[in-house]
Amino acid sequence: MNNRKQEREYHSYLRTFCGDFIDIASPYDRSQSLPPTPTNVLETDKGYRIQLALSGFRKNQIHLRVEEDVLLISAVVEVQKKEAFKYHKHEIFSCSFEKTFLLPEDVSDDNIKASFRDGLLNIELPKSDRPTKSTLEISIH
Repeated sequence: MNNRKQEREYHSYLRTFCGDFIDIASPYDRSQSLPPTPTNVLETDKGYRIQLALSGFRKNQIHLRVEEDVLLISAVVEVQKKEAFKYHKHEIFSCSFEKTFLLPEDVSDDNIKASFRDGLLNIELPKSDRPTKSTLEISIH
């Protein structure tokens, strides 16, 4: 119980100084060799939308989970056996990744919706006057 209270206080501190939608993943979890995942965060009167460009991924490889005010986006790619040829240039590849966002306080976790089409993941985060906070998996349509 005390740990959850400390976590909420920490999230409040982050919101005060860094704003909403800060990527709160530990810097020790990130690989320096991976390019950042292109991300947009939009706001309307009714809610927020997070868009991630995930070309090369299939819908069944992408997982979304929300825990209280934290959204975890991950994609898992099985490592293929190395083929017996030599690359002269190797820029097209997919690898597993994880991205974590601190969500605004006015988002109701139970109403988050996600869709994936043509390499673009859209996550809809409706605003609410009485937001509920949950721990749940979010299905992608």
